[in-house]
Parts: sequence; structure tokens; C-alpha cells
Amino acid sequence: EHVFGAFLNNFNAKAAQEGILTAEEWAAAGLRIGGNVTEMTSGITVPIYKEADRGFGVGGDVMRLDGAQRMLRREMGRASNQGRDIHEVARELAQVQNLLTGWSPNRVGSGVGQFALFAPRYYSSQLELIAHALTDGSLTGHEARKSLFGLFGGAIAMTALANTTLNEDFDWYNPTLNGRPNPNFLRIHTGLPGIGDIS
Repeated sequence: EHVFGAFLNNFNAKAAQEGILTAEEWAAAGLRIGGNVTEMTSGITVPIYKEADRGFGVGGDVMRLDGAQRMLRREMGRASNQGRDIHEVARELAQVQNLLTGWSPNRVGSGVGQFALFAPRYYSSQLELIAHALTDGSLTGHEARKSLFGLFGGAIAMTALANTTLNEDFDWYNPTLNGRPNPNFLRIHTGLPGIGDIS
């Protein structure tokens, strides 16, 4: 709690210097700040579990605040040129930052999903992120596309590095082969006993 409090004080001091949003303003814009209350909260009162819940929740809050503020800094010039209010921009960025960090107000399968799935809010956030990337022309959709492209690009780079290092020369980079899905797409041939291929 003391560490998170120090983070918030520092975050708000920097925000005041730059003239951008404080943590409280981000929360008002819809950014998820839940402290130790998360989808994965165990509810166990044993000290080590309580500390784990707190660390998991606070870690997510820090990631969301930091990520949202970095996005806002990138968008401020464009928003100013377009005459958009900073708080309107923040609401769109808060939505995508929530999804990127696995938080959604919705749950996959509603009440049933809460029992059937390990983390229904997380699954919902990832489905919503993909939907925004494919269909949303707003700033939320733009950031969702950029994040997914970055993730996909990173996967390609890691696969290329691994296969080059292992001296594996095969067609892993084409999604289709002879008009059919390529079973080797983004696959790493390790050649190691008990591990095999990674895809």
C-alpha cells in the first residue's frame, strides 16, 4: 500500500507538471483501478495470500496507469490539432488500456462463465480487443490494431530468431501452403527430446 501510494504521488506530481491527467482523473475516465480487488482475488485471509492478491491487483493498476499516460502523451498533439477535449481522448484510451491489461466490465458467458472459465473477464477483454481492432475506426480501434500488430510482429521475430539459431530451414512464415493452412506456420523446430515443436 505504501509503495502504491508513493507511485500515485509521483504519478500525480508528474501529471501536474505536464498538465495531463492524474490517477483520479484516469479513474473518472473509466480506467480500471481496483487495488487488491481483481478477478483473481483468492479471498483467503492468510497473510501470504493477501499480499499476493494485493501485488497482483496493484501491479495491474500500475501497468494501466503507466500505459494510458504514455498513450495520452502520444495523442495530445493530434487531439489538439483536431480540437478534441483531452478527457474525451482519455475515455477512449482508458477503454483500450483496460482491454490490453486483461480487464473488461463484461464476462464471457455472463454468470455461467464465472463458474465455467478460470478468468471470464480476461477472455472477454481479449475478444473485445480483437473486435475493436477489426471493426472500430475510433482511437480505441487504432490502438487495439497497433497493439495486436506489435504482438504478431514480435511472434514472427522470435520465431525467425529461434529457427535461424537452430539452423532450421523450412516454410514457417507462410500462413498457407498449396492453398491450405500451413501446419508449420510460426512453428519452431527445437529438435529436443521431450519438447519437439513449439507453435
